[in-house]
Amino acid sequence: MGVTGGTKTVDTTNLVFLMDASNAVSYTSGATKTYNLIGGQTGSIINNTSFSSEGGGSWHFDGTDDRVDCDTFFNIVGSGSLANYSIELWLKGDSIANYDVAIGSGDTNFHEGGWSILYHSGKLMADGTWGGTGSGRKYPSKAITEASLESSFHQAVVTYNGSTVEMYLDGELGTLYDAGTVNGGMNKNDEQLQFGGTQQSGWAEWDGKIADVRVYNKALSAAEVLQNYNDQKGRYD
Repeated sequence: MGVTGGTKTVDTTNLVFLMDASNAVSYTSGATKTYNLIGGQTGSIINNTSFSSEGGGSWHFDGTDDRVDCDTFFNIVGSGSLANYSIELWLKGDSIANYDVAIGSGDTNFHEGGWSILYHSGKLMADGTWGGTGSGRKYPSKAITEASLESSFHQAVVTYNGSTVEMYLDGELGTLYDAGTVNGGMNKNDEQLQFGGTQQSGWAEWDGKIADVRVYNKALSAAEVLQNYNDQKGRYD
């Protein structure tokens, strides 16, 4: 099963959330809302978030106070904290710095149970309490430079299969880890999913573009992540 983008097809098995700035049903320039093409949820366009033609159509975030506020992660995936899930997005930076957040939970900081996908110290990483609390936290990462993030769009994917959190970048599994092992499911799934930045104090908003966001209520396999990358990368060339 697939969703067509041009002549390409991506996996849609267990796809529950898709917001795409290039799709006029999901978003039009100047609108105050964006729409989930799979379900009935809407996203609120916050502050000066605007439309860019880059990547076939993307949201532009200024790195200060822009973001898109969506439904809670619990409502999006439709099950509890131990659910399997995947989060995928295509992003590009304008001026990237440490702790720039692309997507995450609403306002709970990572050390209190919040989560995010962010850039830090030459890595794109799944930061926060994806897999439990305390010593169980694990920050899977994939190396990338600020210059690379600023030169082109990249696919970022985080998966959770009930026991393990993985980070992929451009279809490749990250093998860098900043702490511990996983001991449970996402802790803060009752907060809004926010992209382009979050309200978590101390972290920065994304300064750049995000073209589309997908959420699955399954853990994508490595082959499925790569399939999605190969099928969509032509849009961003």
